[in-house]
Amino acid sequence: TWQNTKFAHRDQLVKWWLKTIATSPMSIQERLIMMWHNHFANEINVVDFAEFMLTQNQLFRKYIFGDFKQMVKDITKDPSMLIYLDGIKNYKSGNRSQINENYARELMELFTCGVSDWNNTPNYTETDVAEGARALSGWVITPSPKGSYYLGLSGSFAQSRWDAGSKTFMGKTGIWKADDIVDIIFTERADQVAKFVCTKIYRALVYDIPDPVIVS
Repeated sequence: TWQNTKFAHRDQLVKWWLKTIATSPMSIQERLIMMWHNHFANEINVVDFAEFMLTQNQLFRKYIFGDFKQMVKDITKDPSMLIYLDGIKNYKSGNRSQINENYARELMELFTCGVSDWNNTPNYTETDVAEGARALSGWVITPSPKGSYYLGLSGSFAQSRWDAGSKTFMGKTGIWKADDIVDIIFTERADQVAKFVCTKIYRALVYDIPDPVIVS
């Protein structure tokens, strides 16, 4: 049945990943992929489909030693993330506004700059969360009939579900979309993003208590 196939695919995914970890000629690659998997928190029990989780794992492999900002942009539109943090529920259609702030908040708090900098100065406001969520609206997963093969499906932008109004995010005003929000974070909070992410890497590969001198 379709349900049995879905759970069989989950088992296959776990076995594939464990075998890849055990046999990879570059062990640091698998450690970093596990770190990014935990950093961009996700659970198959919520996402439901192993194919979407595999797509995300391959995304980590694509950017493992590459462009972190582009990885954040791609994760924002990734099917697993759109499901897990309610991106597919974040939309404005006509007079109906169902703006969901879950991903906007986690994008800043957990994925990029953190709640505050090293001087305990807040990195974002509740207004940034609300305005960022509006800009992040409009993303859906390519429709697929139940029972089909989900591997290769991606997030797609639905103009009719996007809040097209002006937004003010981190002091910048414009008719922002998802990529714009990521660009603004990496421009306006560049130092905070760098320290936040390097601290995560330090904790994953060196020691639980980061050395701020080395992180810098």
